[in-house]
Amino acid sequence: MDPGLRRDDAFGARRLLSFLFAAFLALLQTPVLAAEPPQCARGDMVLWGDGVHDDTAALNAWLRGDSLVWATSGEPVGEAIANRVFRLSSAIYVPGGTGRELEHFRLVWPERGKPLPAAASDPAKIPTRRRS
Repeated sequence: MDPGLRRDDAFGARRLLSFLFAAFLALLQTPVLAAEPPQCARGDMVLWGDGVHDDTAALNAWLRGDSLVWATSGEPVGEAIANRVFRLSSAIYVPGGTGRELEHFRLVWPERGKPLPAAASDPAKIPTRRRS
């Protein structure tokens, strides 16, 4: 008897190697994953910006660079937000380098004993302080 594989074992090993080689070739044919993550909006979080709903978690996510949608319209929030009122229940964190911009906005914390102004439902009616 020769040392090494038995003839009946060699047939099984050849089939296994053929299967592994075919699997390897199939993996080579798959497209390479993109280096950039998909820019889909999160489905579990929406931004209200109406001064009534708590926007703390959603605003923090948006400021981090997550893609969100507006709760009322379903439209993407985009890179800049203007003329909105955000009701907050805790701190927000603004990391640098995300390219996000907030313009003409108001942050309110009604749970801290500060009353929510009546104008909060309409951002156009929010009083602004003029610089002299």
